[in-house]
Amino acid sequence: MSTNIIKRYWYESTVEVKPTIEFLTFKIGEIGLGVSIDKTHQVINADKISTLSNLQLLDLDRRLFGISSTAPAYYIIIKNSQEQLYSIPIDTAPTLMAIEIDRIRHIPDPNRNTNILEIASHVATIGDSVIFILDI
Repeated sequence: MSTNIIKRYWYESTVEVKPTIEFLTFKIGEIGLGVSIDKTHQVINADKISTLSNLQLLDLDRRLFGISSTAPAYYIIIKNSQEQLYSIPIDTAPTLMAIEIDRIRHIPDPNRNTNILEIASHVATIGDSVIFILDI
């Protein structure tokens, strides 16, 4: 009587998987910004913004450059820790990006005195790109 032996192979990845956090990333002017996917309520086309009420506008173009976005294509709807909804007008569709945790650095409070650093709590570097993470 012969016994059939079933071989089981367990393959292990040769690539180290690093922990990541997902962000919606977008640009205001030439500045790369990101908001945690956990704080993102939705992304909508600009022509549908009137269907949502109780939104406070967070005009980053005005805040950073002193001019309002003239005709945004999309709005990112975010909620803060008090569950208040804010809309951020943007010109192009945001990108979902998983950023490795070791690429994210906290911005010390004494350095947060310029316009961009007042609204960002962390910064991430991906290749040659810098993404400021919004402090929501």
